[in-house]
Amino acid sequence: MTKNSNSLFMYPKERHIRRLSPPKYSRYRSYKISLQEEFYCRCVYCTLPDVLKGHEAFGVDHYRPRSKFPGLEVEYTNLFYSCNICNSMKRDFWPSKEQLVKKHFIPNPCDHVMHGHLKIVDAEIIAKDITGKFMIDVLDLNEAKSVEYRKTLIAIYNSIITEVKEVERKKKIFLSKIKKCTDDATKNDLSKKTELIDKNLAKLHQLQARMIGPM
Repeated sequence: MTKNSNSLFMYPKERHIRRLSPPKYSRYRSYKISLQEEFYCRCVYCTLPDVLKGHEAFGVDHYRPRSKFPGLEVEYTNLFYSCNICNSMKRDFWPSKEQLVKKHFIPNPCDHVMHGHLKIVDAEIIAKDITGKFMIDVLDLNEAKSVEYRKTLIAIYNSIITEVKEVERKKKIFLSKIKKCTDDATKNDLSKKTELIDKNLAKLHQLQARMIGPM
């Protein structure tokens, strides 16, 4: 079944439960590859996939900042996969007691249901509550270039969906012809063309899966 483009940018509807248990490292950057897999190649704050920009445009975020919690610098449960933009905007932010009372904090994806705070409509991130609004403002999630990039990814994904449907349509035509064909040579030729179609479909599905992830 082909997933629609609404699934490309979507905040998780459940708290993230960490699946990996990487070995202990002395440098937090050594966890980056594990975090990339842990969070499905997406920024935990804006849900941007690293499919086009690559993991070089992403880094390791300390949910509790190193400047305030030095003992958690290499603690895996304090580390998240984040795009460089969100990471630089977040910096060493940590809410004060007064901010917590006002619900002005950045949700921890492992402790909070992100979908309860934020949603994405037409590439724009929309706040669902006070906390979501605060997060959008602090991380500047709707900065013009970010919104435009999300729109570009959605357009690319939609073109893939269209191409998949067209290739599947052609495959049905060839399969129908093979079923009706009585000439062995023609049937063999049609079968080879069907195999090529299957290879093209496989490539399209791989790209689609990489963009959408398992979420």
